[in-house]
Amino acid sequence: MLCIGQADYLQAAAIFIITMGIILLIIEILQLYTQKWNYISEYSNYIDLILFFAACIFSSSAFLECGCPKSWQWQFGIIAVFLAWIDLLLYFRYFPRFGKYDNTSLVFKSTSFCPVFL
Repeated sequence: MLCIGQADYLQAAAIFIITMGIILLIIEILQLYTQKWNYISEYSNYIDLILFFAACIFSSSAFLECGCPKSWQWQFGIIAVFLAWIDLLLYFRYFPRFGKYDNTSLVFKSTSFCPVFL
């Protein structure tokens, strides 16, 4: 892969993503401390933790000498994008207008894919 010098805005974006990821990880740890078992029982919290960690790992590639992500960092980037999409779908259930459609699609997916994985 040919590495071309990166612009300053890429490093600024990486600093922003890493800073937000660390702040959100601290918030998740505080929620774990205050909510205890309620936090552990909610599966969307695990998605959040993995998402923030993967985004920080992928964004750290901006500080390499050429700014090109390694192959293992691309995998973290793919995981971050996928989990961000899943997280967005899970947050839709809190809105009354979209919540019923989101819950319907999640129920349909869980029942239709269950026999495939068994």
